[in-house]
Amino acid sequence: MTRDLAAAIVLLLALGCASQPIQRVTVRDRELAVVRSIDDPRELRRFAEAWAGRTASSKQLPADFDLVLDIEGGASPGRWQYATEGLARVLSAKRAPTYAVPDPAAFNSLLGSD
Repeated sequence: MTRDLAAAIVLLLALGCASQPIQRVTVRDRELAVVRSIDDPRELRRFAEAWAGRTASSKQLPADFDLVLDIEGGASPGRWQYATEGLARVLSAKRAPTYAVPDPAAFNSLLGSD
């Protein structure tokens, strides 16, 4: 019974964290200067929809990536490297997978890098 209760609590915590909406996205250039901050609810919804549509990619993120995305909240918070060809990878000391956003041109426009 105790093990079932512990498993239920862990599951509820995981679901609660995953369902948090994205609170803010700070878009930075390679030198980490702020390009723009996305905190308008409509723009955050557009960002979240595009971000949720990203898929794993076999392409590698270029070493000369264009932007850094600081994502607060949501299912994938943290600092992400982003190339305007639509590729993103979480900043990590370990090898991390690369993802592709579905419509790079629209996503770049939202980020202010068009």
